[in-house]
Amino acid sequence: MPLPSLLSPLHSAGIASFRARVPLFALLLGACCIGLAPIFPKWAFDIERASGVAQPLGIIAAGFWRMALATPVLWLLLVQRPPEPALGSRDRWLLLLPGLAFAADMAAWHKSFEYTSVANSTLLANFATIVVSLTGWVALGERITGQLIAGALLALLGAGVLLGVDFSVGSDPLLGDGLALLAACFYASYLLAIKRLRARFSTARIMAYNTVVSALGLLLIAFVLGEGLWPHDPRAWWLLVALALVAQVGGQGLITYSMAHLPASFASIALLVQPVVAAAVSWVLFDQALGPLQLAGGVLVLAGVTLAGRARGSP
Repeated sequence: MPLPSLLSPLHSAGIASFRARVPLFALLLGACCIGLAPIFPKWAFDIERASGVAQPLGIIAAGFWRMALATPVLWLLLVQRPPEPALGSRDRWLLLLPGLAFAADMAAWHKSFEYTSVANSTLLANFATIVVSLTGWVALGERITGQLIAGALLALLGAGVLLGVDFSVGSDPLLGDGLALLAACFYASYLLAIKRLRARFSTARIMAYNTVVSALGLLLIAFVLGEGLWPHDPRAWWLLVALALVAQVGGQGLITYSMAHLPASFASIALLVQPVVAAAVSWVLFDQALGPLQLAGGVLVLAGVTLAGRARGSP
């Protein structure tokens, strides 16, 4: 038999294996992009505060600009796609749900920074993993194994160690931690809504609707809270553009794509690599030291994600 004929099945198997891994790669790359999400606003806030303006850009307002600047890009991607089936009134209402949940998540999470530490808030917001896993088991019929649970707990433990959580820190830790847990519930709702919608709608359509609704919701919240809505320094504008393209278009777009192919319970655990990415980038850009304890926490997170992946047979 000619050599090409012998190699053809191996080539086909290799392509099939690669395609099976694409959603997992997309999820992990999306998580890395989202891990950069706190970096750009921090940079912009530092610049705005240093400029000495009377009302610098607010933290929730930065979330609004993340959505607003991403909106034209996402709608351009949507109109470039082949025509999709027309939406009924019920479909339009369903497409509003992720945006509402995401706006509420971002507002509650960012507001919690005023009352508790960023470390506490980040860890507690990641308890969305538990909510998603339980809901995926009850409502979506996803299989939950002991190995998956062990992976989730190990990753959460690692995130706590990495972030250096101290529940006594903050002006009102109880209120701040409560807001962070509320954010976890909203983010879990967002992920579960995306999971259900991906069975019927494309990534481009979900992201376009989601981003518009989130932008309007965050703008309203920022206005009601009296935040500064307008960046004053050109460098802050560039950072907000980077936030929109990297975190929203890239990060959330890749995560939304992957949700059609991966169980929601595993996807939520894999997203726990975000604190690891944020810590690594902060070490490089802001010279925030990573001691042996933080490094051990990062290893635990990655070990937990790997364990959860093996529980569902991910490569």
